[in-house]
Amino acid sequence: MVFFIFDFLVIGLHFLFGKNLFFHLDIEYNLPNFYKSIKYLLIIIFAFIIFLKNKKINWFLFFLISLYLGLDDGLALHEKYGSIIFYKLFSSSSLASFYSNRLAGFSWYPILFLPAILIFVFLFYFWQRSLLSLDSKLANFFLLGIICLLIAFILEPIGSFLWLYQKVYQIEVVFEEGLEIIALTFILSALYLISKNKVYGTRNEKTGTF
Repeated sequence: MVFFIFDFLVIGLHFLFGKNLFFHLDIEYNLPNFYKSIKYLLIIIFAFIIFLKNKKINWFLFFLISLYLGLDDGLALHEKYGSIIFYKLFSSSSLASFYSNRLAGFSWYPILFLPAILIFVFLFYFWQRSLLSLDSKLANFFLLGIICLLIAFILEPIGSFLWLYQKVYQIEVVFEEGLEIIALTFILSALYLISKNKVYGTRNEKTGTF
């Protein structure tokens, strides 16, 4: 519950002081980015703890994906390496000067980010049966978090093109980044409850896969 309060506080600070880059949701290495990195770190830790307890491959995959996404968010990997990929592919094209770093960040997306989304979809399918046997609160938290996170990831490349239309882009930024922040809280809450209560997604050892 505390994280939800901080979520809306961080989003609210963007509205109140967004002109200050330290509070802007779409800037790296500032308060919102640091806040998300903390949540990614906690998600990584809880996912690994759950994996150590039940030794299920799906939790190890979730740990690896969380680690990957956390590193990307904290170190701005797709912004950095997207630029390298983009300029190698389009250095002689007029696109390079027209879209500059905005499209450069997107060029990294289909190469490394899209597979992560596909793995999330796989995990959702893999867990579907066992999620039904979860406590309803845990299932709802986890599923809602995954769905919101997927939507935020899909919105990211769209924002790269909306950058040309600043008013629309600023609305998209709040929706995309705010959705990711809240999604991480839902996922973190579910993982915390699962690890604390030693519930891995099943009430019946014969039917569950968690």
